[in-house]
Amino acid sequence: MRTRAFIVGCDASVAAVELNAGAFDTVEDGRAAPLEQARWQRSLLSSEMLACIVNLVALPWSDVNLLVVTDVHSWIAGHKHPDHAPVLDADYGHVLSLFERLASSAAAGGRDLFLLQNGDLNDGTGYSRVPPLALVPLLQRLPFAALTTGNHELYKNEVIDYLARPGGFVQSWAGGFLTSNVLNATTREPIGARYKLLVGRNSGVRLLCFGFLYTMRDHDDHIVVAAVEDVVKEMWFVDALSTASYDALLFLAHMGFDDRLVDVLHDAVRALVGWSVPIQFLTGHTHIRAYRKLDEQAASFEAGHYMDTVGFASFALSTSAQAFHHVNIEANVAAMAAAAGLRNASALQTPSGAALQHEIRRTASALGLDRVLGCSPRSFGTYQPLAAPDSLWGLYLRNVTAAQVLGGNHSKVVVESTGSLRYNLFAGEVTVNDVCTMAPFEDAYWRVATHVSGDDLASVLGALEARGFEGRRGLPELGAASLPSYATTSTPVSGCVYELWTLSFDLVRVVAAFEAQTGQVANPKMMLDGANTTSVWISWITEYWPCLWRVA
Repeated sequence: MRTRAFIVGCDASVAAVELNAGAFDTVEDGRAAPLEQARWQRSLLSSEMLACIVNLVALPWSDVNLLVVTDVHSWIAGHKHPDHAPVLDADYGHVLSLFERLASSAAAGGRDLFLLQNGDLNDGTGYSRVPPLALVPLLQRLPFAALTTGNHELYKNEVIDYLARPGGFVQSWAGGFLTSNVLNATTREPIGARYKLLVGRNSGVRLLCFGFLYTMRDHDDHIVVAAVEDVVKEMWFVDALSTASYDALLFLAHMGFDDRLVDVLHDAVRALVGWSVPIQFLTGHTHIRAYRKLDEQAASFEAGHYMDTVGFASFALSTSAQAFHHVNIEANVAAMAAAAGLRNASALQTPSGAALQHEIRRTASALGLDRVLGCSPRSFGTYQPLAAPDSLWGLYLRNVTAAQVLGGNHSKVVVESTGSLRYNLFAGEVTVNDVCTMAPFEDAYWRVATHVSGDDLASVLGALEARGFEGRRGLPELGAASLPSYATTSTPVSGCVYELWTLSFDLVRVVAAFEAQTGQVANPKMMLDGANTTSVWISWITEYWPCLWRVA
């Protein structure tokens, strides 16, 4: 997607800038990981020029105004490394400050601004643990009007139980944590509320808000996810749309902006309420910036990921007005200040925002996230092909896994999905948080089976379409810009005997592939005394990458 912005009158300059959204891809892995392989090739704009652009196009305030973050994955401290242009130097303290500045402006004009969180709060940095004890109090300092769950809150019962416990995170939002189709597996009641009526304090606008998750299948067993196609037929949904008094409908939908389930919801609602009621879908999960017009009075808006974007959406209640608008505000302090109508970036921070920023930094220190483990000799890219010298996956499979996990034993083969590494590794000092951000999931290593013949193992890897550095017999070599769905430490040789290993996240699928291809029964066993994909990186970097300046 390419757009062209003409900049006139910024410090007497005239410029034309192309912003490139890049190419995106999807994965079957429920983590929806590699969409940031999207090389968001934005032009190298300075913060001042970006602020200028935002100032030239004021936020499109309307009858309904929304500020949304989605798929933040605990990146509440922002981006430490130069991974984006302009630099993403804003944190959640700045988000709070931006909201307070904008809400004040809205109130002055008799309008309201609703702050919304669209799921995937956790799994992404060292701030997120299992359960997310340190993360939750920081999130609770933002005045979200409504929130929903993503898939990442639901992979582990420890996280589900912690968030949903009596008096806990879900209940702290007083009915604002919405799980219209995510239910307690025992009671079959939603773990949050099914819906909530949001009422503006200044304008009196009434938004009937729901929270839906895509049809997730690989969640843990303390919850169930009801099919959207079934939920829209349930009487509570029909009654809510038919009996409540509201001006517009708002769906927090943790699913892609163009997911067919958005259309399922849209069509079901239109069949019940007609075509004049405005409907705003705030979507997510696929980690991109995107927008789709559904009809003259309905739109779907997805606002990025990993704390790179704060989305602003607005729409009119009158069918005679141009209805829907959206703005992607870069998570850059100058851009956010400009969006708030401030000429000086230093004026953005409010007392509440500054206090939250201080608490975020204090928490990092308490968790030891800033501790330097070692120094990387170069930068490694998550989505570089396996054989590339700057491939993070190549480094992980050849060195970290082979040396740290398998001890150089080539008769042991690890196969795992390539959604487990989430972020690049940068040259220079590597901190604990750098590792947690790169490999956040803490997946344990499991041995699936022993005494596996090379031919059987090749069949298993083939069923998974797994590849190593040498390619795989019968399959083409990987292209220059691609990764396989599954990667393996080595290619099996006929006549040799192996142990097959995998990770906890992939265990069910790998066991199924092994049993289907070999006709044997797997005997899974957790290995390495519970050492995991995060801890082995920490150990390896500490041992093999000392900072030479410290030694000297």
